[in-house]
Amino acid sequence: MADSNITTAKVADDAITAAKMPRGFLARRQGGTTGAASWMSTGTSNTDLSATDLLVQVGSTVSVTGSDFNCTFPVAYSQIPIVFCSLGSASGFNGSARVISVTATAATFRFLATDWTTKGGGETINWLAVGLP
Repeated sequence: MADSNITTAKVADDAITAAKMPRGFLARRQGGTTGAASWMSTGTSNTDLSATDLLVQVGSTVSVTGSDFNCTFPVAYSQIPIVFCSLGSASGFNGSARVISVTATAATFRFLATDWTTKGGGETINWLAVGLP
């Protein structure tokens, strides 16, 4: 179908499922080198990713205790993704969570108390990873 033939009026509600859509949408990514293989590079160059499928995954750990927690991604990436995390505290824990390390298959998180030295415990970490499938 030509692009001009697809209109909102012609698409029934719920007719386009996730299986028929790209895995993620991202127009540009800024990093140190050009190309899709530079997710972990820093810098100011801009890479056009508008035609690239992305794999976006989210999750939560299960009531983590005081040690670092390794979370295996449901689907492995082809290279190291970028990962973000936040503390999902039901008990009002006064602290933070941070990403310690990332590979193409897993990420390691750590709880930190407000003084950034003491590990917390019994809380949940929510995470989001974005990269290439």
